Amino acid sequence: MRILLVCRGSRLSAEIQKKAGTEHDWSFLDPMQSTDDDAVNRSVRDMDALVHTGEFWTSSSTEREPLDIATRGTFMLMSAAVDAGVKRFVFGSTLNVFKDCPEDVHISETRRPMPGDTMAVMSPYLAELICKEFARDHAITMTCLRLGTLADADALEGETPEADWVDYRDAATAFCLALDRDLSSMLNWNLRYSVFHVVGDHANPRYPRKRERFPGKMLLGLEPKYGFLSDKKA
Repeated sequence: MRILLVCRGSRLSAEIQKKAGTEHDWSFLDPMQSTDDDAVNRSVRDMDALVHTGEFWTSSSTEREPLDIATRGTFMLMSAAVDAGVKRFVFGSTLNVFKDCPEDVHISETRRPMPGDTMAVMSPYLAELICKEFARDHAITMTCLRLGTLADADALEGETPEADWVDYRDAATAFCLALDRDLSSMLNWNLRYSVFHVVGDHANPRYPRKRERFPGKMLLGLEPKYGFLSDKKA
């Protein structure tokens, strides 16, 4: 599969490539280039899938720059990719869209987000909505992964994990599993578009994971290998 990976050379993007192995042909685009027509059109040409890690911020970003990349950039990427015939999309969002939810409730994929008004959370949330509308209007498969806080389960050093922590390697597994979804031929856009919460195993889980099935295969089916329970490290 020929895959365009929209990323910033982060540990997450490296883990995605490592987990996927050598069976795919990878191309790369920095999110900062997603508002450049020429760069976007060149990047999506002849691709089978587009994976966006959702990295909109850099240490040098101005306040409005990430919002522009998340909204205008995501729209331009999606438009160009759909026109080029790309059918599979995976977008990395954040569980911070529930930042303002009460701490004593379980949060499933069906709960309405409460993103607040900070740029760091509104940016991925608005990008999510753009992805959703493209899935509604076009025969594509769109998988939105709301990632918890990325961490290294092997290097906690006495820290107490928060309920949304997920190991980089499990997050990478979720991206690779999402690439296996191919529901672009389904007439119901609610099947073509799906949202998943990606978290590790925790003693008191706040984010129950979706357990839907399609014929012959669990949808995603992520079972965290690098959890935050004392007996789960591997």
